[in-house]
Amino acid sequence: MVNQDYAPGMRTIIRDEEWMVRNIEKNNLGNQVLRCVGISPLVKDKEVIFLTDLEDIKVVNPAEVRLVPDISSHFRRTQLYLESQWRQQIPTDTDLHIGDKAAMDLMPYQPFIKKESPRNVFLRLVLSIYPSITVQPVLCRQVMRERRRRK
Repeated sequence: MVNQDYAPGMRTIIRDEEWMVRNIEKNNLGNQVLRCVGISPLVKDKEVIFLTDLEDIKVVNPAEVRLVPDISSHFRRTQLYLESQWRQQIPTDTDLHIGDKAAMDLMPYQPFIKKESPRNVFLRLVLSIYPSITVQPVLCRQVMRERRRRK
């Protein structure tokens, strides 16, 4: 058996399905253990572990990958794919992101969270997810002021 070097991000064909290598470790016998996630439709997003000494592994050569043109109107399929990938990304900035279009009711205190705790990201997250906890005295004052203003 040929000793192959594997790297995270490498695409492989194992058991007739396409997998992406996430992590490589050594087992007690000195062989490599591949932690992979499925790419092809049958195994999409499934996480598995393969032992290199037991599996027939074929590495996908990126130079042999064939690009397929998007023939949909106004590149609609490409736009949908890119937007779905973008929406799956978690925001890493310090701004407050309110998802008010989900299956929930937007509470009146949520827009004030950013004003009351601009530096404490954890407090903003906790208050937006668990509104009934008692950690919010400053926020309660703001909500009470807002309620009085509306009357």
